[in-house]
Amino acid sequence: MNRTIAACALIGWIVVIICVTAARPAWLSDSNGYLKEFLQHDFLGVMGVIITITLASASNLFIELNKL
Repeated sequence: MNRTIAACALIGWIVVIICVTAARPAWLSDSNGYLKEFLQHDFLGVMGVIITITLASASNLFIELNKL
């Protein structure tokens, strides 16, 4: 997959998310029982730790590859 196709796919997904948010805001609001139950404080805490570790590892890898 070249860079142009990846950029178009990313832009396409962003447009889809924006359209869904504009057309059906109830799907992403607090009234959606599935999202309300899925996104508990414990889940968000675990995801915060995972994202922090991933970003730190990716930045370290980026710095090491730039040294080469």
